Amino acid sequence: MKFRIMLLLLVVANAPLPAGAQALADSVDSPSPVVVASPPAPVLSYVRPTEKTNLYNYAFDAFGPFPLVGAGIAAGINLEFIYSGPHSLMSRMHLNNSHGAPGPTGPVSTP
Repeated sequence: MKFRIMLLLLVVANAPLPAGAQALADSVDSPSPVVVASPPAPVLSYVRPTEKTNLYNYAFDAFGPFPLVGAGIAAGINLEFIYSGPHSLMSRMHLNNSHGAPGPTGPVSTP
């Protein structure tokens, strides 16, 4: 029952309302004429960046905060997930899997 009421409220809330026409201002009631100002035309011309702006953009893209954070994240992933010795995550995963670590070399003697 609650589901049906919620569904009905959802449908009623999202139903489109009929659009009505707006009433025009009567010229008798308003003593001043209505002036509609048009928005200014946008400037569509392309301005090439200066050499100073190009150098700043190059330096920001090469040495800014985003490349430094990206290099730090890549270094952290590289240290943990690429085998680089006995302390990396890959070697720990190898020691914990079902195959186990390689056993001692040579025959195993049982007493």
